[in-house]
Amino acid sequence: MSDREWVRSECETCGAVPQKDKHGLFRCKCAKIWQLRTGVAGAQDEETRLRTHGFMRTEDAQGEIYYVLSNSGHIIYLYADGTWFSDKAAKGSSLDAYLKWIDDVSAPLRAVGL
Repeated sequence: MSDREWVRSECETCGAVPQKDKHGLFRCKCAKIWQLRTGVAGAQDEETRLRTHGFMRTEDAQGEIYYVLSNSGHIIYLYADGTWFSDKAAKGSSLDAYLKWIDDVSAPLRAVGL
């Protein structure tokens, strides 16, 4: 699996996370219009790797696909342009680094049967 690049979710200029306005457009505080990204299914090797790390593929009613680590609140979005996002990941981290961090954090819990 090629490592995906983390994508920013906040504006580099104002630092705000874009929010939907009354016209249905996503804007940040400096009024820049953002295009909504939609999560997609990963390649077969990515799907396998995510399952190995405990993530389950989920699809919402609008067809957006994302991956959930049960009982933890960790969600990963993969995007068609080869990027990824999770609000729990360190800014700028690679998907590989994030998955390793998940394993390191959850190892003590697995050791005691949680």
